[in-house]
Amino acid sequence: MEKFKTYSIAIPLLLFLDGTIMQLIFGKFPINSFRFPVNFTLIFALLIILALVFIFYKTKTIVKFLSSGYAALSSILFFIFHVIIMVIFSQNDHYSGFWGAIGFHKITETWSYAYSSLYLLLSLGMVSFRRLTPFNTRNIFFYFNHFGLWIVIAFASLGQADKLKLFISVPENDIVWFGTDSDGNFHEIDFAIKLNKFNLAFYSPQLAILDDNGELLKVKEFHPVDFVKDTEIKYKNFNFKCLDLYEDAIIFKDSVVFIDDLPEKTWLGTVEISNKSRKDTVYLSTATSFHPPKIEKLGKNLNLILLPSEASYFGSKIEIYTEKDSKPGKFIIEVNKPLKLGNWTIYQNSYKKNPGNVNYISIFSAVYDPWIKIVYVGIVMMLIGAIYLIFSRKKEFKK
Repeated sequence: MEKFKTYSIAIPLLLFLDGTIMQLIFGKFPINSFRFPVNFTLIFALLIILALVFIFYKTKTIVKFLSSGYAALSSILFFIFHVIIMVIFSQNDHYSGFWGAIGFHKITETWSYAYSSLYLLLSLGMVSFRRLTPFNTRNIFFYFNHFGLWIVIAFASLGQADKLKLFISVPENDIVWFGTDSDGNFHEIDFAIKLNKFNLAFYSPQLAILDDNGELLKVKEFHPVDFVKDTEIKYKNFNFKCLDLYEDAIIFKDSVVFIDDLPEKTWLGTVEISNKSRKDTVYLSTATSFHPPKIEKLGKNLNLILLPSEASYFGSKIEIYTEKDSKPGKFIIEVNKPLKLGNWTIYQNSYKKNPGNVNYISIFSAVYDPWIKIVYVGIVMMLIGAIYLIFSRKKEFKK
């Protein structure tokens, strides 16, 4: 048992060290080399090898270790270590520097993560086979729980090779059948999206006070207030009254000018400002990338400003064309309400104005994941096994 304790500490350290060296020498783990049918063949072969090794070599020290609680705890902690890195470091492979070089900013593409997945699969596999005997109800559900996790890890890890995420930009009244990945490469897809209508709504802009450094005053001093007509606001010796609010407008030579095809949302508001020494009406406008905001100086280190508004809702009414269906299907995709289409999941990602046009371009993210259904099967197996084991323990405790 002392030997097993040493193994449980030494193996993760050696795997991490070797994985880091491999990352520095060869770069990211070549996960794309394991696309179907390679990944499926490897998973099936690994399962057969584990079964044969356990049957014929279960008295060997390494097999005993891998089927022990020491290996289970060691492999789980080593895998969780990579999950923690994933949470701490932003996952973007464009980061440079030391942490980027050893893969902490794209942890699922590192050799160390691949080693941790393999180590966990070996341990889970051996533990699962060991609990097949004696063949009783408790061991069956234990097997469900552990082999379900084995399926999740195996297909979620090697399934990454077939996973694809594309960004699809579709102008209103146009049809698009291709997307681009994170590196800007074009990919044709087996369906086409037509954007019939893009719906967009905004919150009201807010009236705020900035200092000369462009910093908002602390909330205790002045909290930004929604610009609603006839709203009256007091700040120190100032009184503000919100008057009119105009969308898609700018101020030009003291006149309000409406422009339909502006590339960004603009707001223009009129505010009545009064105190002991002044009473007048001023224009305030939100800032955009093509013109600065119009602000009003209130005094030393104080400026009244209209903050840009944020979208309160955006969604797309679309038609989907596929080779299988003679008629297009009509759908609505909204934020947090994606569309499932075979092995694709289509999300409403963002939007932008169509340059020189009053219409919008809706930007979708489409994720292709053919192994997700098998992963769900593994999760269901885990839950069935866990629920039974929890309730069986409660019964034993009561007895």
